[in-house]
Amino acid sequence: MSGHREGHGGAVDVAVLVVSSTRTVADDGGGTVIAERLAAAGHRAISRTVVGDEVELIRKAVRKAVEDGVPAVILTGGTGMAPADVTPDALAPLFTRRLDGFGELFRMLSFDEVGAAAMLSQAVAGVVGKTPVFAVPGSPAACRLAVDRLIAPELSHLVGLVREGATTATPALPTLDEPTAELEIVTEEQPAAPPAAPTGGRTRVDMRHTGDAPAPAATEDGPWQRRIKELGGTIQLDRREPFPDEVERMAPVVDVLVGAGDVGVLTLEDGRTYSIWGFPDLRRPSSKVLVLREGWPLCELVALHRHGTGTTVTGPGGLLTSRDADVAEVATAVVGRPPPGDEPGELFAVAGDAVFLDRNGKVSRWDGHKEHPLGTARQALASLVLEWSRR
Repeated sequence: MSGHREGHGGAVDVAVLVVSSTRTVADDGGGTVIAERLAAAGHRAISRTVVGDEVELIRKAVRKAVEDGVPAVILTGGTGMAPADVTPDALAPLFTRRLDGFGELFRMLSFDEVGAAAMLSQAVAGVVGKTPVFAVPGSPAACRLAVDRLIAPELSHLVGLVREGATTATPALPTLDEPTAELEIVTEEQPAAPPAAPTGGRTRVDMRHTGDAPAPAATEDGPWQRRIKELGGTIQLDRREPFPDEVERMAPVVDVLVGAGDVGVLTLEDGRTYSIWGFPDLRRPSSKVLVLREGWPLCELVALHRHGTGTTVTGPGGLLTSRDADVAEVATAVVGRPPPGDEPGELFAVAGDAVFLDRNGKVSRWDGHKEHPLGTARQALASLVLEWSRR
């Protein structure tokens, strides 16, 4: 389109695609940050579109933006390692050229923040026809990092290069095995309403989902379901509490959580609320289920499917029964021996086979035989979120 600003050393118009099955334009933090940071650099987000986290829908949305002549596209969400994270898979056959340096640099910069967990990001970029396309994680912190440090500084130059030398043809979409799905576009001018709450406002943990996918046959409750019943909790699906401030800035942690198949709010009898995340969902007894709320030093994170496993075990009002116990006593109860040394440090987390100790800002894992260093509290939390969402 001749009306678009196309770079060549100046401002660039960008289409922002939010890949999510639960978010809307109104409540999406990542897309908002992208638009704000582009504007701060002199560029412009001309549209924000919510796209379902399905390969075919993502491809159709990218294809539409390219055919509309938008100079650049940024997708946010779906770049983690969860089964629902399919953005890189959707883009791969569309790229006429890959920009591998983008993903490499993004992971390098993320490593400075979260350590080895940065390898879990599948942030990618490439050129579709003559349009640069970037895919970044869904967390606002990751979006800010990607735009400020990588995309905005080179966007005008990159758009100019590909517009001068590329063919005008847009590659055809590959034939897909899955049935054709309709692309539903939700733009900033017409934001979608948030999902309606079920009748009564709350959903018991054994509620069956509605929609296209049939609910699994009723079976005996799994560990996480029994734990919620013990706590007297109820779940409201398709909404969540805001991330704690410290967690919001940890892109790999946010990417793992938003990749969950189901999200909701867990409300306990005493009024406390937690965001609850189900891998692959909040229906199966075998699901891996994490709950999250504010806590010290980073957050209270509990794996409900692993009884007695979580962080912030020394904080008041937490879910773990060992929260007020002595560090040495907890370690002895869990692994059979207290940690070595006269100063065991503070209890950072417990699991079924280990305790995690915080000594002057450095976290280590004590299994009763050897102490394994994990890095900073942020790095340790990122590792535990990944581990507990998979086990």
